[in-house]
Amino acid sequence: MNIFKEKGAPENGGANGQREDYRRMTDFVQLDALMIAYLALTSLIYLKGGFFYPLYRLLFGLHWAVIAWVLWVRKFLQNRPSDGWSWLRWLHGWYPAILLGALYREVGVLNHIIGSRFYDDVIMAWEEWLLGETPAIWLSDWANSPLASNFFHLCYVSYYLMIPSLGFLFYFTRRFRLFQEYNFGLMASFFFCHAWFLLFPVDGPIYYMSSYVSPELRGIFFQVAHWFASWGDIHGGAFPSSHVAGCVFILIYAWKKSRSWFWALLPFGLGLAVSTVYGRFHYGVDVLAGAAVGLLISWAGPLLFGYLETLQVTQGLVPQPVFNTDRS
Repeated sequence: MNIFKEKGAPENGGANGQREDYRRMTDFVQLDALMIAYLALTSLIYLKGGFFYPLYRLLFGLHWAVIAWVLWVRKFLQNRPSDGWSWLRWLHGWYPAILLGALYREVGVLNHIIGSRFYDDVIMAWEEWLLGETPAIWLSDWANSPLASNFFHLCYVSYYLMIPSLGFLFYFTRRFRLFQEYNFGLMASFFFCHAWFLLFPVDGPIYYMSSYVSPELRGIFFQVAHWFASWGDIHGGAFPSSHVAGCVFILIYAWKKSRSWFWALLPFGLGLAVSTVYGRFHYGVDVLAGAAVGLLISWAGPLLFGYLETLQVTQGLVPQPVFNTDRS
């Protein structure tokens, strides 16, 4: 199966597609089901940590509070007219993206409970076998200029705008099936990486090579990128690179659904893949593994979303959906 070609999609351009009613947002259970499953499963790790620590009790309770809210808001909105409660419909659509940063940070807490060692030595051995030398070092030597440093760190920061970019496009053009399918695949790619972080934690080269960064390379975007990293970074969250996994999924989905957005995002996506290594946030092997995850979810995510949607229709749970594959 060609993950870069959407079945039934036109070869060129296309209209914006059919605008859907806001109530269509609650027709799709896939994203909510994914969020509920992730929150429920990760909450069980706190049982291993014990309830002696107030933080563990708080986070466990927050997991189940979010689950209860999702179940309630779906039921509530399904029985309301589409022209009302727009703010709550917006919140229901965007809550996975809003929670993403917190869920990523939480992996560090969960790793502490599990208590596994870090496998940087294994990753560095793989990297030496595959690449011969640590790319984080020779990339800095090759692009040893303030201009290159600022460009690559700008690409790294652009990741935080890439994540919601297609979501905004689909939401504000009211193509809610694409909005839900996109967010389902994007969150699946992140959660797949989170599972690896818990099973095979790797710190990343930033904790071992930061002293090699010369002062002249510490430009404004270097400072911004490392501010984001210091605020959101976790121990054990390097392999595979969730930045690259999400970026690959976004680019492939944009290629299939909005070719103009693909070309706009491509330079930043390529720069991001390089910048994760250039800035010593990831090993080269992390990037390769992240790209593999992005490719896997780009193939499996829409298949699973479509299968669950068909199951809903055959069970009479939702009306027959409008399958819109137009590009803008």
